Amino acid sequence: MNNFFKYIEKGLSGEIDFFKFSIDLEHYLVDHYEEMCSENKEATLYLNDILPEETEKIEPGMNPSNFYEQVKKIVEKSKTL
Repeated sequence: MNNFFKYIEKGLSGEIDFFKFSIDLEHYLVDHYEEMCSENKEATLYLNDILPEETEKIEPGMNPSNFYEQVKKIVEKSKTL
């Protein structure tokens, strides 16, 4: 999960291009599902249920701040599970 949180931090800081981050975020969850599940199954299930829906809402020209705010809120909640 620490690698996931580092990835999120890079995305939220703008180190990763907004649209690339919004697309790759869902792929990250799929590619690292087993590893994340072994570390925290409940948080991983929550993230896999919620984050893909948020990434689907992204459209060209959309203001990234709303997306970043929502992702941050979801990730912070996952840290409590």
